[in-house]
Amino acid sequence: MSLETNMLDIHVFKAHGTFFLYDVQTNYKEKIEPSFYEVLKFLEYPLSADNYAELSALLGPTEADIAIRNIEHYIKKGKINYFKIIESKQKRIPINSLDLCVVQDCNMKCTYCYAHYGTYSENLTTSKMTAETARKAVDFLLEHSKDYPYIKITFFGGEPLLNFEVIKEVVRYADSEARLKKKRVIYDMVTNGTLLKEAVCQFLLEHNISIIVSLDGYKELNDQTKLFGKSHYEAVIKNIKPFTKKLHITTRTTTCKTNYKANNTYCQSF
Repeated sequence: MSLETNMLDIHVFKAHGTFFLYDVQTNYKEKIEPSFYEVLKFLEYPLSADNYAELSALLGPTEADIAIRNIEHYIKKGKINYFKIIESKQKRIPINSLDLCVVQDCNMKCTYCYAHYGTYSENLTTSKMTAETARKAVDFLLEHSKDYPYIKITFFGGEPLLNFEVIKEVVRYADSEARLKKKRVIYDMVTNGTLLKEAVCQFLLEHNISIIVSLDGYKELNDQTKLFGKSHYEAVIKNIKPFTKKLHITTRTTTCKTNYKANNTYCQSF
């Protein structure tokens, strides 16, 4: 079986004298042995013969082999996504959902944002997905959805409503093409909520688009990390209040080191 490493998805760290593993893709976390930790550090790069010799010298051949077998065990059990298989017997895997990143830009600057405070890159020249690219993505989803009776499209960003015109085109096109294939389309959107004006909400309501609004706690807590020039919390509540009984609205909370204790109370309030 040919394998390659995927270290972007896995984190190994030490806290209070104990070693831990966390896999982003599978959401798996567990305490691990020190030898396991050392192997994972080596596997941040392809494990060449030289690396294996160095690892064996560090742990001893027996411990090194045991640790590597432990990793293989976790992979086979599906607990970690540390490797991906290059060769697969199944050439085409049916899919029925698509996360469509329609824009790599944002009108906010959250302090914890992984995308350079919402700018994504200093060298980014084109931030918005074109309608043509979006239609091709819908075609790909429909083509590979096989016998699924429905498909699901999630609008994502950045802040997806910065590219609202393409969102409207996707809904028009996907609904039309899905009907030809006797399929149903389910939509949702992840948004910071600041652009949910009446006309936008009316469109979402007409097309039964659920929204997931980013709120990181009570007003004071939320506005510490979500930088908007004014209160993000108040702006969102004002926008969604008239539609809370009409639209399907949920909230998504990002927990980080500055708010995790208070957010425990916030989540319990729901």
